[in-house]
Amino acid sequence: GDDGRVFIGCGFGRTLTEPWEPLDVVGCGIDFVRKQAIFTKNGVLLGTYPIRRAEGFHATIGSRTAGEKVCVNFGPDFVFDVMQYQHDQRCLDAFFSPLSYSDYVQRAANEQQHAIAYDEEDDVEDE
Repeated sequence: GDDGRVFIGCGFGRTLTEPWEPLDVVGCGIDFVRKQAIFTKNGVLLGTYPIRRAEGFHATIGSRTAGEKVCVNFGPDFVFDVMQYQHDQRCLDAFFSPLSYSDYVQRAANEQQHAIAYDEEDDVEDE
């Protein structure tokens, strides 16, 4: 809510961040891999909130005061950098996952091959 709280089907919320101000760009998304809601303000990740399941959600906006106005953006252009968030999460997963040294070497080799193939595709497009 605009008071910085997360509400789960009731009138009592858990504080997640500072309150929002007029003209703030507030985002809410779902990280389906980690089963958590993500909340952003003006392009900055504010926090996450665990969810029990990662399906069956519908975009909803609640309002208490008559005359309130909102502008909604369902993408693809967001203030929050979703691609960078996904990259950062993959890096965290790789850092904290128990890989053997051979797994790590194989993953690095695969990423290097992918990067080379990507560069070659760019060269073809440039010609």
